[in-house]
Amino acid sequence: MALTTFYYNDRPPTTSSDTIITTSSRPAVTTLALVEVVIGDTVTSIADNAFDTCENLISVSFILPSVLTTIGYQAFADCYNLEEINLPDSVTTIADQAFNGSNIDSFYISANLINIGDNAFNGGQYGNFIVDNNNPNYSNGSLGELFNKNKTTLIQYPTKRIDNSYTIPDSVTTIGSGALQLSNNLTRINFTNNITIITPYSVASCANLTEVYIGKGLTNIGYNAFYLCTNLIKVIFIGNAPSSVGSDIFLNTNANLKVYRYSIRSGWSSTFGGKDVLLIDTVSKGLRTFGFPNFSSGKASIKKQNLGGGKIKTNKLTNLFTCPFNINPITCPSFGLSDSGWGLGGSLNFIGTTTAPDNSNSAVIYQSAEAENSYVSQGFLQYWRPFTRYKFSIWTKLIAGEAAEGNIMNITRNGGVDRVVLPAIGNLTSEWQKFSITFTTGGSVSSYVTAFFAENFNGGTQIAVWGAEMFRYD
Repeated sequence: MALTTFYYNDRPPTTSSDTIITTSSRPAVTTLALVEVVIGDTVTSIADNAFDTCENLISVSFILPSVLTTIGYQAFADCYNLEEINLPDSVTTIADQAFNGSNIDSFYISANLINIGDNAFNGGQYGNFIVDNNNPNYSNGSLGELFNKNKTTLIQYPTKRIDNSYTIPDSVTTIGSGALQLSNNLTRINFTNNITIITPYSVASCANLTEVYIGKGLTNIGYNAFYLCTNLIKVIFIGNAPSSVGSDIFLNTNANLKVYRYSIRSGWSSTFGGKDVLLIDTVSKGLRTFGFPNFSSGKASIKKQNLGGGKIKTNKLTNLFTCPFNINPITCPSFGLSDSGWGLGGSLNFIGTTTAPDNSNSAVIYQSAEAENSYVSQGFLQYWRPFTRYKFSIWTKLIAGEAAEGNIMNITRNGGVDRVVLPAIGNLTSEWQKFSITFTTGGSVSSYVTAFFAENFNGGTQIAVWGAEMFRYD
């Protein structure tokens, strides 16, 4: 009859060796159908590989009070069905790869557990991590992530989460090795501006990941960082090329994977990690990923104008930014998470300046070289409040030429589109006009909102653009 429950030393030890569980002190792996392990109250250490590859093991429990302090290297590695283990508060050390490949719903880390080895949880499925507030070295995130104490390093993402998008918290500067490995529900990951290091295998084997956004702070990508992300087709860099790049960062990814970057950034060549590098202007408009500028001076006024329909609520408005558009390329100071800049799509080109609506600054003039598919757009990387209304505005006027019908201004967010139809450019006058759109976020809020406007120019059409505002209704 197969052994299903293994009781180790639930009695006083007869020799000193009884205080340590080793591979030799358990039933042979080859004959083991072990489902449950109960660790006695005199055990001080679980040695390296003690329960390695016990594929049918589901539960590990401890007789309290426990004196266990150490869990060794790969002690429970590749226990693919291990769902429940509640470590006693006496444990101080978990060695490298101790729970690699496990399937634990909730993992508690006491105040005394102060040493967690490299890749201790990689390659497994975890529901969430709960860290005692008094732990001096570790902390958990709002989604159940495991971080170091100051939340500057993401150690392990809870891979059982069903979210399809994850924005790394702004405090994080380093993505630990394998931290996002096997996050198979994620289709998009947003690496914010403060992240400087993506370590080896950080995002490996994310089966459904299709797109990655990387902020301007990244300097180092470790080898095999995106290994075996077989559906990954878009990696968008906001900043300069990383100065240190490991080997095979895109090994066994999708054959159609492309890397996108902005023309104003430096250090790039025609390929990166063995993949073609394209300018961001060739990307779909929905991939604009810049941040809010932060202009706090002055008061901006909003007229009761809503081309999108509906009545604008006249409660308190918070000015998130006002951007003057008086330089080329259009850029603004950074706000919060990301660099700022406006993308020129299709064949739209900067050709000069004109007097701005305030009669003191300069506004930019753009000309379309060919019909249609020309636009100016901006993507905002920001933590949007759920169920909150925002308003975005720009000023524009016709300089010369005509435009095709169907020019629009829209906001894309959360998989839906709020759209305002602008007048055909041919109906615009030489006077400045302000166009606005309001939109309300949903309960599950994307970190990316993309605004774009002035589409479908006929060849030779010239428009002037000045200013941009984003307000929040508080």
